Amino acid sequence: MACPDCGHCQEESVLAVSTFCRKCGSNFQITAASRENARPNGKPDESPSSPFGVGKKPRGKEAAFIDGPSSILNATAPVATRRHSSGTSRNIWCVDCETSHRVSLGAASTNCPSCGAYISLGNVEIKSQRTGEIRTQGDVTVHRNGVVIGAIFAHNVTVHGKTLGKIFASEKLEFRRSGRVLGEVRCRELHITKGVKIEFVGGIETETAFIEGQLTGDLTCTKAFRLLRKGEATGTVRTKSVQTAKGASFDGIFEILPA
Repeated sequence: MACPDCGHCQEESVLAVSTFCRKCGSNFQITAASRENARPNGKPDESPSSPFGVGKKPRGKEAAFIDGPSSILNATAPVATRRHSSGTSRNIWCVDCETSHRVSLGAASTNCPSCGAYISLGNVEIKSQRTGEIRTQGDVTVHRNGVVIGAIFAHNVTVHGKTLGKIFASEKLEFRRSGRVLGEVRCRELHITKGVKIEFVGGIETETAFIEGQLTGDLTCTKAFRLLRKGEATGTVRTKSVQTAKGASFDGIFEILPA
């Protein structure tokens, strides 16, 4: 499918009726004529490795978003907001098929151009208890009195409250309150802020970890593990690179992964 504004060629689902150009961010309608005129030799944008698997493909329920219940106690519904990104578009992921594409910053939702799956881009704020899985390529914030009983799949996840399930963040996962995380965790960046104590019962996979508080659990970092000033970590850390600041402490085993 060729963009009528800039000529960029990209693949689109046969179910799609409109889309955003991944190069210039322009929105255009998909008609039968435009499909016939699409350039056969055009290639879609190459995608980086999937953030949800951090190098490996999720299986079972991890491979797809599952909608939670429609009623949320005192929790706001997903709301589309402009996100900080360069230009007029940003990159998002489809967890169903693990492919990425760009969308306009003002978009509230989209369809995966590869598999046709619906993808919400709205932010979600949890202010009390919610039972059920959360799916969005917007940001999820669990407030101080918020409790999520179920898995979270999102772009960025910030936790001030409690989570009782898996957390998959395609970008940053940040903990701002002490607690135990029972489910598996996968993200690009893991942040534990100063004064926060987190115990991970399930496995943790990330590209880079920034530990300013206290971490207990086994962790795999495919890029770097950074233990900041006064940061503490206990457990087994598998990583390619270790950076430990003065005043930090570690009690456990470092396993250096091959470059």
